[in-house]
Amino acid sequence: DPQGFAAANLDGSLRLFQAARDSGVSRAVFLSSRAVHDGYPAGMALADDLPPAPTGLYGQIKAHVEAALAAMATPEFRTASLRPTGVYGPGLPQKWAGLIAGFRAGITPAPRVATEVHGADLADAALRVLADPDMRGSYNVSDLILDRRDLLKAVAQLTGCGTPLPQRADASVLRVPCCGRLHALGWAPGGRARLIQDLPRITADVLPDDIAARQG
Repeated sequence: DPQGFAAANLDGSLRLFQAARDSGVSRAVFLSSRAVHDGYPAGMALADDLPPAPTGLYGQIKAHVEAALAAMATPEFRTASLRPTGVYGPGLPQKWAGLIAGFRAGITPAPRVATEVHGADLADAALRVLADPDMRGSYNVSDLILDRRDLLKAVAQLTGCGTPLPQRADASVLRVPCCGRLHALGWAPGGRARLIQDLPRITADVLPDDIAARQG
């Protein structure tokens, strides 16, 4: 339902931002997406200020909202857009639920590598941008380059799963976001240490009974 999707995600977002501005809200941050970069060549490093080049409806809607929100900006209503990559972390719904459950059931998934950021690091990025006196434009939000093989190897160590691991994917084709604007604001995401720290909770969200039995 492309028209319904646009009505909810484009028209609805813009009505919300307009109402915020009319109510005296002074700053607004839009959670856009890495999908606005899908039209760039494989393996390209993505700068913060790249213009959108979406290829699908989702990315197109995000790009339209970015542009419309930027056009609303005034000295009294500062705006910015965050372009997060894949977002992970504990809690439900769990983005890796199908992957982890299938692996525990004996299914070796296809190789895949992706960029990821922890939800708490995304929240920290939003707060830093809101506090920036020069808040404007777009900000990439990305931390890890994570291969499924490495993720599921850690899951196997936690759960004792003996399912064969997938082959390592080709990371050279990734479009890797550069996050220079956030780093200049002091943003320091948790990296692999944060992933390993939260992986028991993430896995327990998917397989609570299994994890509880092993830990008991």
